[in-house]
Amino acid sequence: MTGSTRCTYVHLEDRAKLCCYDGRGSRPFVYLDLCIGLQVGRLVWDDENFSKSARNIALVKKADGWWLEADVEQTNGAYERRALCLEERIECFEDGTIEYV
Repeated sequence: MTGSTRCTYVHLEDRAKLCCYDGRGSRPFVYLDLCIGLQVGRLVWDDENFSKSARNIALVKKADGWWLEADVEQTNGAYERRALCLEERIECFEDGTIEYV
C-alpha cells in the first residue's frame, strides 16, 4: 500500500477487511471484496468478492510492500497460490485514512 509506512499495524479481519492502525487511535479499513475479484484463476483489481471462493487468504509483507495471497481455483479445479500487490491500488494517507484508488 502506498504510504503504508504511516501504518504501524496492518492486518486482515474476516478474510477481506484490510485494517491499518496508525498509532493515533484511528482504525481505518478497506473491504477488499469491494475491489478485488477472481478471473480465470487469478486475483484481479476492479472486481468483487474474491474471498467467497479463495482459500488460505493472507496478508504478506515483502521487500516491495504488502501483498494479498490466496489459494485460487484454476480452470482444472486445482487450487494454486496467487498474489496481488496491494501497493498498486491501496493508499494510506497522512490523516490516517486508507482507501482504494
